[in-house]
Amino acid sequence: MSHLPLPQTPEEVCSSAMVLLGMRPLQSFSEIGRDEVTAASALYELMVSDLSEAHRWKFCTGQQLLEVDPDPPLDRYETAFHLPSFAQGTPYFIHTCRSGDSVQKYEIMGERIYCDVGSGEGLVAEYSYRVAEAFWPPSFKMCAVFKMAAMLAASVTRNANQMKSMEGAYELQLMRAKGRDAQSVTPKKIRQRRFLHNRIMPGPVN
Repeated sequence: MSHLPLPQTPEEVCSSAMVLLGMRPLQSFSEIGRDEVTAASALYELMVSDLSEAHRWKFCTGQQLLEVDPDPPLDRYETAFHLPSFAQGTPYFIHTCRSGDSVQKYEIMGERIYCDVGSGEGLVAEYSYRVAEAFWPPSFKMCAVFKMAAMLAASVTRNANQMKSMEGAYELQLMRAKGRDAQSVTPKKIRQRRFLHNRIMPGPVN
């Protein structure tokens, strides 16, 4: 039995999806004369973005102390901050913005985050961002392969059985991947102090 490496690039993810549909693997998104290659090139990043937002995946979640924008907001908010910065571009989704231990109300307009936090207090954003395929967990890669196969079946082969089969395989793999992702962190310890305090509080005196 041959042991091929897991997909490490967008082309390899799409090739695996094509093999599931009985198609020839692709060598490059620039191949000419193949409808499946044209579709894969157009749909791939949309698929990755949608899959990244399907769950709060631990492996592509990060935090960053935001940089204060020197130009103050015109109204409504006290301070403007720059969006988190990456070599790959902006994050897919901002989950929360915190100052200290407090979650803050915020609004994104253009390339800035507006918030009622003083410029010296600090604002930390937690977000999901684009991670290179080489760093995807195997369970997430399988999700991407099945999702890409379902999209190719819908756009190229238009085979109802393939569409149903690949979509079903994707949904099942998505549940598995979510479960494994949830096990990748240490369970949070329940704070019992408040519950113990409520238990020992004396009842009302008549």
